[in-house]
Amino acid sequence: MTQEDYQKLIDLKDASAIQSDMYNITASGYQNYNPFVDPVEAKPDSLGYAKQKNLAYSSSDFHGYSVADLGCSMGYFSFLALNLGASKVTGFDREESYVWRLNKLAKKYGEMFPRYENKLSFEHKELITLPKIPATDVLLVHSLIHWFFIFDKQITMDAIVDWMWENCAFGVYFEGCIDASEQVMLQHNVSVERISPQLFFQAVHRKFKQVTCLKTMDYNQKRVAVRLIK
Repeated sequence: MTQEDYQKLIDLKDASAIQSDMYNITASGYQNYNPFVDPVEAKPDSLGYAKQKNLAYSSSDFHGYSVADLGCSMGYFSFLALNLGASKVTGFDREESYVWRLNKLAKKYGEMFPRYENKLSFEHKELITLPKIPATDVLLVHSLIHWFFIFDKQITMDAIVDWMWENCAFGVYFEGCIDASEQVMLQHNVSVERISPQLFFQAVHRKFKQVTCLKTMDYNQKRVAVRLIK
């Protein structure tokens, strides 16, 4: 789909067509939501909806904070943080086609709901190793760190947790793979010496003052949701 065709769908506020596009370009329709309502609404059968239930975000998690959503995909959690009171949200993804789609959506959203105008934007960033990001209060790190282990054969869990700690002023809301026995880790021969629940929790307890394990994710029992506060 060209940028011009996508802009026409946005101008028409054609939520059904936008959701169809989201489903087709994200894995398993991961992020499939209506971006023309306040707050945004994930489709109940989408993976994004399942993750949202487990993460149980509230306005107290985001109100007044700047947020960086790393590996934002089609931006559902970026919009959600905005709806929950974030002062500014920047989503980052390595797929440039996602970024241009999302910036068009963000512009329309600000026009429809002026209290969000100029508070949401998206940037292209290669997320195959630990990226440099602008100073921010809260990091969203969802379904991301396993890619660091896959693409960077030298990276360690301590280095990843240090990077999260250094790049947030307040905290991190984490969801993802921390187990070498998960299928994606097995497929890429990532060893238990590099990634395991024990290594993850040792590292986060070493760096963060408050570590709250929210729950094992319903959609994948080998993934966890954790709130980390500096």
